[in-house]
Amino acid sequence: MAQLPGIVGALLLCGFIMAVGMLMLFGAYKRWTWLVDPPREYRFVYSQSAIRALFGRRGAIIVTYVMGAVLVALGIVGLWQVCRVLI
Repeated sequence: MAQLPGIVGALLLCGFIMAVGMLMLFGAYKRWTWLVDPPREYRFVYSQSAIRALFGRRGAIIVTYVMGAVLVALGIVGLWQVCRVLI
């Protein structure tokens, strides 16, 4: 029982990481402007804008898909690790 808070925290973190990854995938699919086509003036403070400035709109879409897929994969691996601890 001493591990329960740590396990719950790990589950919440992995769920949050997966949710952010899914939102990025969905946002890239729907071409949300703030995600794949942000204003160029923000390139020094917003990473998506810097990616767009370097690689163009298509590059920003591809990078967003890749980042979303990586976050979902990390969330799945984290959940798998937590489940291994429980068994």
